[in-house]
Amino acid sequence: MTINLPGSKSIAARALVCRLLGGHDTVLANLPDCGDTRGMLRLTAAVREALLTGKAATADIGEGGTTLRFGMAACASIPGLDITLIGSPRLMERPHSTLIDALRSSGADITPIAEKNALHIIGKELPGGEISLDGSVSSQYLSALMLSAPVWKDTTIFRLSAPVVSIPYITMTAGVMRAFGAEVNIEETSEGLSVTVNATGYAQCARYEVEGDWSGASYFYEAQLLMQALGLDVPEITMPTLKAPAESLQGDSRVAAVFAEASCLLKAKGSGEPFYLNLRDAPDLTPAVAVGLTLAGIPFRIEGIGHLRHKESDRLSAITTELGRLGYVVEAEGDSMRYDGRRCGREASPHIRTYQDHRMAMAFAPARMLSDDISILNPEVVEKSFPDYWREMDKVMATASYPTLKHTDL
Repeated sequence: MTINLPGSKSIAARALVCRLLGGHDTVLANLPDCGDTRGMLRLTAAVREALLTGKAATADIGEGGTTLRFGMAACASIPGLDITLIGSPRLMERPHSTLIDALRSSGADITPIAEKNALHIIGKELPGGEISLDGSVSSQYLSALMLSAPVWKDTTIFRLSAPVVSIPYITMTAGVMRAFGAEVNIEETSEGLSVTVNATGYAQCARYEVEGDWSGASYFYEAQLLMQALGLDVPEITMPTLKAPAESLQGDSRVAAVFAEASCLLKAKGSGEPFYLNLRDAPDLTPAVAVGLTLAGIPFRIEGIGHLRHKESDRLSAITTELGRLGYVVEAEGDSMRYDGRRCGREASPHIRTYQDHRMAMAFAPARMLSDDISILNPEVVEKSFPDYWREMDKVMATASYPTLKHTDL
């Protein structure tokens, strides 16, 4: 069975910023047609139009946190640009002060307009130099600054204090930048992380291919694990747009190994110890892994995921709450989440809330195999990253002799 995965929206966002700041017409192959990427395309189109006409511009970026953060830094780095970025109320409530403060300390002109859920930015040439950041917050702050630094006046050295979260996303950023001709060096130190970006600009890149999305693949590995736990025939699945883990820029490529180990635990009837994982460097895998392990009856402890409280939803609270509706006692505290096998009363005909979070909808979709009275509310949220998700997941569900997934919008 072939699953058609979208291109990685994380890689696509980085490539779009490199193309914009380089001023080139790079062909971007396998660009995902999803809400986040469309938001970035609207932003880059608005910037180009403003630069051509010399007029102030406005860009509606919707729910896209990556678009806001990358766009904020890029727009602040383009001399002569006058633009207002407008986001959803939920997006603008999320923490952005670390990035705004870092840009302002370098001379950026950024004014939040809280009553309009907007940021007003006047672009200018930023100086470069040395910038210190708290490495325990979102890696997107550093990635946003890294992507813009090649067009700053001088070489920039970013110093992140330990612990640094989501390092694979930082190396992903560097990999995409290098494909567009930038010079980037990453060095781990005893104090944290040091990233040097030379002020070389971006060279012409004729074509760049966006690899398939490994985080999108996680829900299909999850479905296979649940089918195994239920004693169903597990279909072979191929996902041809994925790069092999050793070649991929995505830290989420470790998901194949995670679910392979979980499958072995099922075959061995468990080891007596909880399945331990640290997902600090691959936090987007948490919904599929936590839900999949719970529904398969595998006790676990996942650490390094406290920052998921500041995603599209408070994912730790959302996951534990919705698993509770299905009769599972999963606990989240501080930086971790755990399941020890305990059960609780299951709701009658559970309606799974998705909290306007695409990963919640996709992670709970395989739960339909447990019972045909489970519904997923607001299924359209998957449009943010994987618009064809329901069609692709229905292929898997059909092999289990179940009706296609019940998703509703009550």
